[in-house]
Amino acid sequence: MTGGKIDIDLSSKSWTHGIEGIDASIVVSGGQISIITNSTDASTYGIGCDKLEVQNGKITVDVSSSSQQACGLSVNSLVVSGGMIDSEAKTASSNYPSIGFKISENASVTAGQIIAKSTSNSVSGSNGIEFLSDNGGFTISGGDITASGNRSGILIGKASAPLTINGTATITAT
Repeated sequence: MTGGKIDIDLSSKSWTHGIEGIDASIVVSGGQISIITNSTDASTYGIGCDKLEVQNGKITVDVSSSSQQACGLSVNSLVVSGGMIDSEAKTASSNYPSIGFKISENASVTAGQIIAKSTSNSVSGSNGIEFLSDNGGFTISGGDITASGNRSGILIGKASAPLTINGTATITAT
């Protein structure tokens, strides 16, 4: 996407994914993507894909589930070199947490702004950014990252995938 605007409002659906492309890559170099979901009886996520690359533009995701997991972004690989991503996930279930960003393999942030918020009534809590890599790591060398959850702001799942911070990044995790 190099310009324009995409609005996806699935707030009246029962099982919803805003943009789903398990093996797909999404490149945002301009424009705006806005996704809203509000699931009543199943899990939901805003964007699910193999690789998400944001060079410019804005992505806003607001997802919620009353009964199961809510995940704003679920990607294998994330590259942010500019622009803004604002992801908020909420779940009311006592059995399922919510996740602002779930990253499975690797992430690189060199510029731009990331906001990842998560709230949940789950006993296991919620995470702003949940990073589950065992190979590529999470490298931050610039930009502004704000991550909040009622369990962890940033959860690093495996010791073999370190969080590496270089340069002038600003990170706020609550």
